[in-house]
Formats: sequence, C-alpha cells, structure tokens
Amino acid sequence: MHKVGLFIGPIISNISNTTPDTGPFAFLGQNSTSQLFRGVGVGAYYDFFHSGAIEAGADLRGSILRSNGAQLNSLLVGARIAYNVPNFRLKPYIEPLVGLGSSKAPTNTLYASKPTFGVSVGVDYALNKHVDFRVLEVGVESVQTINSGLFGGTVAFPSSKMLNFSTGLVFVIP
Repeated sequence: MHKVGLFIGPIISNISNTTPDTGPFAFLGQNSTSQLFRGVGVGAYYDFFHSGAIEAGADLRGSILRSNGAQLNSLLVGARIAYNVPNFRLKPYIEPLVGLGSSKAPTNTLYASKPTFGVSVGVDYALNKHVDFRVLEVGVESVQTINSGLFGGTVAFPSSKMLNFSTGLVFVIP
C-alpha cells in the first residue's frame, strides 16, 4: 500500500561557521561564528515500498529560516526509510537529503544559492489513521552561505554547519 504524508512545523537551527566574516556579506553577522535561526518547514513524503514493518520512499521539503535580518531558504529531496514499531504508534525514520540553499546576509539584498546536503532522523507518533504528530526531528546539514569571499573578498569561507530541530503535524493519505 502506498502512502503520502504532508507535513508542516516550526524549525530551530543553529547555523555556525569556523571563520568569522567582517565584510558586507556576513551571513551570521559581523564577526559572528554562530547564530540561532527560526522558521518553518513544509514538505511531503511518498512511501512506495513496504516490507513488513519497513517503509521506504522519497521526501521533498522546503524551509524558510530567519535571524537578525539574515535568511536561508532551502529545498531538499532525499530517500526516506521508516520503521513502524509493531503494536505501537511510534514510527522512527531516517532521511539522507540533498538540495539547494539560498542565503541572504542581513546587510544587503543579494542572495547566493549553493548546494546543500545532510541527514535527518526523527520519530512520528500516530494520533489516528490520518494525522501523525512529529515528536522530534533532528537534522544536520552543510551549506555554503553567502559571504564576503564570494564577492571578491580575500578570505575563503568554509561551508556552514546546521543543527536543526523541528516538530509538527503530518497529514497521512493512505
């Protein structure tokens, strides 16, 4: 049996970089190496493989994160593997993801779009046949955010690391 899930929920992300930026494109702020971002995530998954308690399929998701005038939008796609715990309502899952992240620094209007990749793990709790509560999802990602090095600066900046926490609702269509 194929299954589709549509999800929405808040996200908190700690975005960090080992090199502080002091130029006009400092995504994390002047001389900052870390910033807490907040936003919303939406997406859908399609589980097309079922074998016992194992489900597998694809996931498509997007997010908008903001902090202190900076913004990071992302669109990711990946594989999804879930395990339906027998006689229990918990459904843990794992998703390796790749996509595109588009970032804007707080002091200008230019965006830089770069590849992003990561992995998310989480657990959903079935409230009923059509609604799951996403108890917690934790993800790690890597993305090259906008920085002064991309626009003629003398310093090369490494990719930023993201540690994401989210929750929300999943609307299931069996």
